[in-house]
Amino acid sequence: GAAVRGGRDGRGGRKSPFARLMACAETLGWASLRAAGPVFATLAVILFSMCAYTYFFLILPTLRVLDPAPLVALHTVLSVWLAFNMFYNYFRCMFVAPGSPPTDARTLAELGWTAAKLQQLADRPKPRRGSFESSKYCKHCRAPKPLRAHHCSVCQRCVHKMDHHCPWLWTCVGARNHKYFLLFLFYLLLCCLYIPLVAVPILAGWRLPPNDPTTRAALAALYGGGSSSSRKSRKSTVAAGTTTTTTTTTILHRFN
Repeated sequence: GAAVRGGRDGRGGRKSPFARLMACAETLGWASLRAAGPVFATLAVILFSMCAYTYFFLILPTLRVLDPAPLVALHTVLSVWLAFNMFYNYFRCMFVAPGSPPTDARTLAELGWTAAKLQQLADRPKPRRGSFESSKYCKHCRAPKPLRAHHCSVCQRCVHKMDHHCPWLWTCVGARNHKYFLLFLFYLLLCCLYIPLVAVPILAGWRLPPNDPTTRAALAALYGGGSSSSRKSRKSTVAAGTTTTTTTTTILHRFN
């Protein structure tokens, strides 16, 4: 955050009206992003859950009909392993604190940062960008900012080895959760490659058996449901030869 307390710029002078307006807009933007964090995180979880539901309750049951048992077992173990690791590392990255330097006076005093030393650090000229000084002063936290730490205006705290603030995780990616973030991306990439590789041939109808009544009947029962009303609806849809935009009815139309 670039907003400076007291309506003054970094050199101690009065800020121009335009600078004040931009500082207010920036503060409002950070506050809006902070308030929207739970919404973004919930949307991400819903999206991941929908993909997992589609695979485990639509694609995997179809594989049980089309493929031999050993291959189905391999698909099951692999998909459960990928889904578990993706969700596990996602939530670990979300709930493990990224790591922040201390800001309370008692801890700083135990580390040797007396009030006089802090004031001396605060009064020091601002180091040039990219300098390798061991400690800088964070005017927002009013505490020392170690090397490679950065102040996040959304979380309102300094973060060790900050990578970025991720709204989909509702937190920053820093020193303590960076490993989980990379693992989450790795398993998410594997899921994005594996699921289409298995699902697209089925949803496109490329793997449907053309002359196997037993298999086609099993697939029709799988997608048609068990109620009498759904069976009547399925028969009428197939008899009329109509098409629909829903994936289930489209596949069912191919099975019959």
